[in-house]
Amino acid sequence: MMLTLLKKELKERRWYFVIPSGFLLVAALSLPYMYRNLFPILYLSNNFTFADFVWGSWWGQPVWQMGYVFVFFLGSNILGKERESGILEFLLSRNISKGKVLASKIIVDLSIIAAVIVLTTIVMLISVNYSSIEYNNNYSNLNVAIFLWIALCGAYLFCGLLTLLTRARWKGFTLGLLWVVIDLIIYTYSQGTFSLTRYMIDSSIYMNNGFPLIPAIVVVVAGGGIIKLTYDIFSKYY
Repeated sequence: MMLTLLKKELKERRWYFVIPSGFLLVAALSLPYMYRNLFPILYLSNNFTFADFVWGSWWGQPVWQMGYVFVFFLGSNILGKERESGILEFLLSRNISKGKVLASKIIVDLSIIAAVIVLTTIVMLISVNYSSIEYNNNYSNLNVAIFLWIALCGAYLFCGLLTLLTRARWKGFTLGLLWVVIDLIIYTYSQGTFSLTRYMIDSSIYMNNGFPLIPAIVVVVAGGGIIKLTYDIFSKYY
């Protein structure tokens, strides 16, 4: 039965993979062109390398910022369609546990987030490494991608919890975006000490194969707690 639920979710949520992947693939393929033709001052500067441009225009912009919007949209729709259309009641009437319904959603959505990051990152690396522009980066793209997935999964779970608490998709989405704004404010006034945003703005963290292990562990542990709380709320009030 769990396999059937997973297949159902993959079919229904395939566009959550196709649409963001399409936007990011266009951005990835256009990086060399933008650096050479749209930003000629940067291209001719010895102090601003192509690796710097890729960091700011890829990791720090479309992937991180669009990633937040993408996962909040996913999280705010974690159970909305099933509840509004009556599918949730139908599934529960077929002796399918609430745990399996929720687990199938979370597993598929976290897999979609990973698939989008993996596909677009591979295309980005091919695009920049096979361009005629020298790409000498000192940061680890793999480590950035891993932390990005962990952070976006945490944001997704948080938004899903907010949606269940407020019983409204738009409220969950709005509160998720509000959290991003607060995180940016914290980053601005605390020099990034207590902000997730720091780890997608400061490339020095990933220099020489560096990785923010402690923040990643904190997000994973917090995500596990959010899943438990989400399940408790879903079981009791839905």
